[in-house]
Amino acid sequence: MKRLLFNFIIIALTSVSSYAGDFLELHFLDVGEGNSTLLRHHGDSALIDVGPPQASKKILSNLEKLNSKRIKYLILTHPHLDHIGAALPLLPMLPVDHLYDNGQPISLEEQKENDIYRWYQEFIRTDSRYKPLLSPSTLKLGDASLQVLNPHNYQEDWNTNSLVFLVKYGKFSSLLMADGNLATEQAIIRSYKLDQIAILQAGHHGSDQTLSTEFLETIQPSAVIISINKDNIRGYPSPISLKKLEGSGASIYKTYTDGDILITAS
Repeated sequence: MKRLLFNFIIIALTSVSSYAGDFLELHFLDVGEGNSTLLRHHGDSALIDVGPPQASKKILSNLEKLNSKRIKYLILTHPHLDHIGAALPLLPMLPVDHLYDNGQPISLEEQKENDIYRWYQEFIRTDSRYKPLLSPSTLKLGDASLQVLNPHNYQEDWNTNSLVFLVKYGKFSSLLMADGNLATEQAIIRSYKLDQIAILQAGHHGSDQTLSTEFLETIQPSAVIISINKDNIRGYPSPISLKKLEGSGASIYKTYTDGDILITAS
């Protein structure tokens, strides 16, 4: 197991394993083309996004290894397939207490053009555990908090509307951007006074529509996680974004090269 020490943070680049002790765990799962992040503390678990449809087996396997028998929060940041794709097969198999997404409006036309959105409306948003989540809201996970920074309202672009979480536990902080883009970054730094962030999950898989210089200078991340597959068809992460990150001095980790990434904070 390879571990890198960042003050009060341990990053383990390895297959998923369980940690004892009073740690907040952030598991950035390698689900290929998409995002899935598991947070755990004091027996509570939050699963944020579930990757594409083919990721369901991987996620179930990881949860089994971690002995995570119940998910307190299943959160889908926005209804793009690389974030919600495994939700339909997973939901009947996962004991889930609360089910959230960003409430992104999905028109009847969009549902007609793509069956997945119709099924999403029918099976996810009619579930008795479901409710939309907007800023300002905060969820508690053990002694950690998940503060919703975005969206306040809905813009035309679905990525702009992604749920963004500021995770805080003691002095540790992590910013999970989902598919948030430049407009999302601007909205966040205009609306909130953010201190230095220990761990940033880069928005939109490190596309060239993310990671503005102003944003990076504001949050000054110590390390950045990029969740994406190898040889991504859209060219993510963008060389432009990687160059910005290199210039910022942050350590960079990518799921397609580093696999599952575990961060523990005490």
